[in-house]
Amino acid sequence: MSLTSSHSPSLNPANPASNSGQEQKQEQEQGQQRDLASATALLTSLAPRLRALLAQNPLRVPLDKLAIMQPDPARAHVLYAEPDLRSTDGQRLRSVCGACCFGPF
Repeated sequence: MSLTSSHSPSLNPANPASNSGQEQKQEQEQGQQRDLASATALLTSLAPRLRALLAQNPLRVPLDKLAIMQPDPARAHVLYAEPDLRSTDGQRLRSVCGACCFGPF
């Protein structure tokens, strides 16, 4: 009987470091799948509340300025258009986000 016949074909008993890397990758992929499933479930659970808050009236929020998601511009990787929360629909956006989030918006 060979040593590899009792092991998973993806594992290499001669190289435990490789096995550890493969296990980590599998765990990361499973974590990402759980994160996606959790996010989907959260959005699905929030949908009725969002529809009620918006009352079938779409938001039209003006975009105010460009901003980054990093205090240090040299390290920024995300650039986005920031909404103007002073407008009427901006205030509605704030209330919708406040109803869905656990912290201040």
